[in-house]
Amino acid sequence: MSQNVVLVTIDSLRADCASPDTELMPNLAALADHGVSYEQAFSNGYSTPVAFPAILTGTHPAQYGGYEYMSDRRPFLARHLHEHGYHTTAFHSNPHLRTGRNYDTGFDDYADFENTTDTGSSLRYLVTRNLDSDSRLYSLLRRAYQLFRSSSGSADYLQAPAMNSRAFRWLDETWDDSRLFFLWNHYMDVHYPFYPPEEYVDAPRGRNLSTRRRLTLNGRMHEDPSALTERDKQDLRALYEGEIRYMDDYLGRFLTGLENRGLLDDTLVVVTSDHGELFGEYGQYGHPPVLHDELLHVPLVMAGPEVPRGMSVDQQTALVDLAPTISSILGLDPHSAWVGQDTTVFFDSDEATEPRQLILGDQTVLGCQTPTWRLVQWVDATNRFDKSDEWELWNRETSDQVALADSPGIVEQLQESLSGYRELVRETDERLPDVEADNDVEDRLNALGYR
Repeated sequence: MSQNVVLVTIDSLRADCASPDTELMPNLAALADHGVSYEQAFSNGYSTPVAFPAILTGTHPAQYGGYEYMSDRRPFLARHLHEHGYHTTAFHSNPHLRTGRNYDTGFDDYADFENTTDTGSSLRYLVTRNLDSDSRLYSLLRRAYQLFRSSSGSADYLQAPAMNSRAFRWLDETWDDSRLFFLWNHYMDVHYPFYPPEEYVDAPRGRNLSTRRRLTLNGRMHEDPSALTERDKQDLRALYEGEIRYMDDYLGRFLTGLENRGLLDDTLVVVTSDHGELFGEYGQYGHPPVLHDELLHVPLVMAGPEVPRGMSVDQQTALVDLAPTISSILGLDPHSAWVGQDTTVFFDSDEATEPRQLILGDQTVLGCQTPTWRLVQWVDATNRFDKSDEWELWNRETSDQVALADSPGIVEQLQESLSGYRELVRETDERLPDVEADNDVEDRLNALGYR
């Protein structure tokens, strides 16, 4: 059956916060009731630039010379669909995914909203480039900027209401309705810093999370997370969960907009996230270069004409599987260079499948994961907690690190899989052009906690 495709990616959304049990995302839960929910879906990376090569090209981030620039040789999902007659478009405002890094490959229309510089942003860029980030003045000026952003209702990304409006305008005014469409929306509203509208915040024990309190919490998380108290952590989670409620509200409005246009019944809708967020687990915050379930486990829901209704898939899947799975649901042949797996094989509950091994990470930290184990290799020693240990073995059922010597068979098996992965990376290696970010991009990355 011919059908359109909508890919919704929500930055920094943890799987446990998207679970129906939390009641934070009723619209996502309703979509899952009409489709398939992947309960063990994992991002191939711990951050946006590491995750999206897998999402958009069905390849690992370290292939084709890495992810600082997206090689033309990568098998882009958008280009594959364009070649099969789809009108392709994208809307996002994450500075990592800009056209300068070749992310627009295969899209007829690509709106990345790079030109967001205003007077406030320009002033903050001067501050971040000319003051020591550990200085008191830097902290005060940075929070003053956040106060301005919060009180003015502005943000360093395109917010969900505007994102929906731009997508609907494209459908109403630009889309050639004689063709099927592939539409990708990437929402930043759940990403740090956390300033959700008041009506979406369920403050712990009835506390009033004032603007000043919000500024303090976001500042500490970015600048000095070791200073966060248990109360701070609870309040930060409340703000994060408020952002999730807000995002789910506008996800629901987006789906309703598709339905009102008579498009939803003929559209494959895929909703996922690029990575999660740490709130003090393992002593860390945000999304640093580490491999833990809280950071890698993401929601993944698919619904559409050719997707089973109300089904849960419990087998391990990864975001590198998206391209071949979407292509299969559309009845298209897969691209020969995709390395992900077509997960529609899991739609047949009677089909016996072996437990999968997932390759996660990049040139900094690399991991191989089974349902029970995760072997981690610290390729870049600067990020290791214990500088003497290149390898770590984690029991995922208990979230405990275990001694390598206690499970030599498991270690050998997973190291062998990583060796095969490294050979694949070598086979596709190439030299990529250098990419420099302009002042506006650097400023936005700083505002979002990347610098």
